[in-house]
This record gives sequence, structure tokens and C-alpha cells, in this order.
Amino acid sequence: IQKPCLSVHYLGLLADDLSKASLHPLSIPVLLLQLSIAEYIMQCQPLVCLLHRRIAVLCFMLGLDTAACYHNERAGGQTIHAEDMARARAEAILLRKDAMKEGIKPGFTHPLDP
Repeated sequence: IQKPCLSVHYLGLLADDLSKASLHPLSIPVLLLQLSIAEYIMQCQPLVCLLHRRIAVLCFMLGLDTAACYHNERAGGQTIHAEDMARARAEAILLRKDAMKEGIKPGFTHPLDP
């Protein structure tokens, strides 16, 4: 995967659109793919925690109590650490610089920026 941040972002949008269209069961595999990218390629624990929580909520909605409890336990009580925030900011700066080199307008913001 060339750009895992963008892949995770667009998979999140796809999962949101599937949920809005009342296709909740179809959004589970999308969220699991997003989780795999975040955990094994990006190695971003706060994002992994967030995705486990999203999957747990979806599983509770669908009545999959065992899966919901599993994902809730995996999410744990993790918080965003300072080094993770610093790494995310550095990646965002690099993406902006790359975008400016490619000729994308200067107002470009990274999809995961607040």
C-alpha cells in the first residue's frame, strides 16, 4: 500500500457511507481492513484503539455480543501519547510538502488533520 493514511481515510468514508445506507453488515469487513492497515502497516495504536471501538459499537448494533466484547477488550483504555502526536504531525507536514511539489493548491490539508 503506497499511502496507508489515505487508504485508511477512504476506507473510513466507505464504512460511513455503507452505514448511512443501512448496510451495516457490509461495513464490518471494511472496518477490519482499515484496522489491519492501521495495526500492521501504520503501527498507530491510538487509531487501532479507535477502530476497535467503532467495530464494537457496530457489533453491538447487529447483536454480535461476543464480537463486540472482544473488540471492546482489545480497545482497552489507551490514550494518544505525545510521541504518536508528534509522529502524526511530522507525517502531515511531509504530505503537505509532497502535495505542494505535485502542484496541489496550497490550501491542501491532510484528511486526518483535525
